[in-house]
Amino acid sequence: MLARCLLFSSRQETANPLIQALEEMEVSVQSCPEIFGAIRELTSRGYEVIATDLDDGAEAEFLMKTARELRLNRNAFIFVAAQERGQVPPQHTRADLVLAKPLIPEQVKYSLLMCDRFIASMRDWIAKPELATRKAASGMAPAVSPLIASQRSRNNPLSH
Repeated sequence: MLARCLLFSSRQETANPLIQALEEMEVSVQSCPEIFGAIRELTSRGYEVIATDLDDGAEAEFLMKTARELRLNRNAFIFVAAQERGQVPPQHTRADLVLAKPLIPEQVKYSLLMCDRFIASMRDWIAKPELATRKAASGMAPAVSPLIASQRSRNNPLSH
């Protein structure tokens, strides 16, 4: 998997389609249904994607605010799920993308892949394993993920 996502939602009807869509996009999802677990995760490791449910109110806002303040997750792509896009208050501008409920996995994937900021973030995630591969060749880091390796072998005419 290329990226890690922290998902904070106390509602399974929101979490399940997000998890399905992200995992189909090869993003590893750490789902936290309560804010204390989400904050603990957020402060202990880096995430490339952070998703939250605005129905969780002030806790969702606190998670986004904290993510933007922490050096570890400052550059994470943040998206939120809301009842209706037009009802998202201006203070939620910390989000890079707002998805309207009800959530359908295929629509979630489409929305993410149509978002320029998400695509730019993906390029960074893909570049990290390639950098690790170069370091591994020099004995400095672990090898590249199997997904990237298989893509490379398909693109390399000398490997066939």
